[in-house]
Amino acid sequence: MSAGADRKAEIELKKAKLRALREDKLRKEENRRQALSGNNSGASSTVDVRVDADAILKNLGIEPLQEPVVLPPNAQMGDGHISPNRLNVRTASGRRKKLQVCQVSEFDVKPHASETYEKEIQTTEAEPEEKAAGMDYYVLTYDDTPTENDRIQIGSYEEPVERMDTKMLKSVHGEVPRHTTVSTKAELEEPALVALTEEQKQQMLLSEGFKCFFDRSARIIERALCESEDLFLDYSGEEVKAQTSDDLLPFCLHFFDDHWSRNRMVIGLDWSTTYPELVLAAYSPNEEVVHEPAGCCMIWNLKFPRKTSPEYIFTCSEPITAATMAKFHPNLIIGGTYSGQILLWDTRSPKRTPVQRSTLTSWAHTQPLNTVQVIGSKNAHNIITLSSDGSMCAWSVEMLGEPREKLKVCDAPSAGLLDVFPTCMAFFANDQNNYVVGSESGNIYTDQRHSSRSGSTEGNAARNHPYKGHSTFVTSVATHPSPGPVSYSNLFLSSSLDWTVRLWSVREQAPLNVFDDYSECVYDVCWSPIHPALFAAVDGTGRVDVWNLNNDMEVPTARSHLPVNPGCSEPAAINKARWDSTGLFLAVGDDEGHVRVCSVAESLATPGADDWTILAQVLANLKSTSQMI
Repeated sequence: MSAGADRKAEIELKKAKLRALREDKLRKEENRRQALSGNNSGASSTVDVRVDADAILKNLGIEPLQEPVVLPPNAQMGDGHISPNRLNVRTASGRRKKLQVCQVSEFDVKPHASETYEKEIQTTEAEPEEKAAGMDYYVLTYDDTPTENDRIQIGSYEEPVERMDTKMLKSVHGEVPRHTTVSTKAELEEPALVALTEEQKQQMLLSEGFKCFFDRSARIIERALCESEDLFLDYSGEEVKAQTSDDLLPFCLHFFDDHWSRNRMVIGLDWSTTYPELVLAAYSPNEEVVHEPAGCCMIWNLKFPRKTSPEYIFTCSEPITAATMAKFHPNLIIGGTYSGQILLWDTRSPKRTPVQRSTLTSWAHTQPLNTVQVIGSKNAHNIITLSSDGSMCAWSVEMLGEPREKLKVCDAPSAGLLDVFPTCMAFFANDQNNYVVGSESGNIYTDQRHSSRSGSTEGNAARNHPYKGHSTFVTSVATHPSPGPVSYSNLFLSSSLDWTVRLWSVREQAPLNVFDDYSECVYDVCWSPIHPALFAAVDGTGRVDVWNLNNDMEVPTARSHLPVNPGCSEPAAINKARWDSTGLFLAVGDDEGHVRVCSVAESLATPGADDWTILAQVLANLKSTSQMI
């Protein structure tokens, strides 16, 4: 009974749904008929309005427009003229008219030729390319000049502009040029800055790329801040006056870093051959600070005198005893340490520590190094090192694993000593074999690299007959550079703790002349690279002397006293002196870490045409005088 009732209820529900569907269908049909009747009434009203308009125009004397002729869908258009009467293909009776094939004339009209051109100008390129010439021809193609209608100023609208369709732009502004770009306001706005977290900031600060960028940018900004020009420089020569001895050798530059130079002593100086404005200074350990690196080298720049920090700082864990700039490698600095190691720094590396170092073996040095220099040519050169135990090694710049050769300097007995303890060394000009060595005893020796191992007679003779003259420690030796037409490569100078500077010739056992106008130890001496008779010497009283052999043998031609450093009561002792390649600047370093540059007057530094001849006469007189004594 219950199942029959459910079945009946389900049938009634379906009938109700069918009735609802029929009513909905009838309602839609009624709405459609009403819509059609409304359109017909609108069309009739449109016809009535058109008839009224035609009547008004006819009353005004204007002929009304003809009814447009509508072609049937299957009608075809020909190239010739077809009369309107022939367009009605059906007659009143409904039969088709008979169609005929007719001849149509064809016309071939050439399209209108549009001429275009390219504007060419002769110009220089903004950024030079590797293979481009200095001046060349470049073709510049200009787009069509846009008209006022073509200029779409999107940024002037206040409301956001949506991306418009090309057809809509053509209908509003005419033909859109190809180079016109439509951007939305969102694209014109700058992107919002993203705030970095503390972890991201720390990671960026510790990255190698950021360190290199910051180091280089800080160096450039510091140069710009310290740059200054002499606005009152007079080129007319009205202010020129007679120069005194102090005016010939003024101190023009002073380099000192309050952190790295304090409590250190300058133990080495050298000039860059590639960049003449760069000078290298090597420093001794700072004994008052334990946690800082023991060895330190700094490169100073003469182009920026007001810059208080060096261009580069290099450090190592061991004390540095000698340093030089690689002559044929502009980015390399070579140093020698107290333990006998050879260090190599590179200015291209972001690190201050050495990029390469030699190994500590018995085949290499085991004592402190006192000389490091590069000899040879660009394609064949060696690093020569000398240690205090008399060992000399030749190294390759590319490999510091082991030396190419090792030999003992002046290993033959002389004056009762079994070994020679060298303190300084210098090679003769344009010579990779012969060199001169100063010792702790005051004797000076000459030797050869490639003959000492075979025990040649000439080498043994030189070792058995040293150049005796100094009574104590020889601080430096300097061979003549022979820059002019006459070679004086047989001359060399020596300085000592006995307060003298001596001039020697390899052909004479006795010194040619003794310069004893000193009241303190003379620590360094060096020849001028361009003047044959000019040399400089520095002593423990802070005095810089420049001697000219052609002028006077008793007193120096120019003399300058080192100014007192801040916080000191007396001038510091000058340890090192080096000429630059031009011969116009002389760098000196003292035992308090200060590096100063003297500007040598051009009248003193520049040689005359007869200076070589005069020097030959002076040397002949000195030789004859020494023989008489």
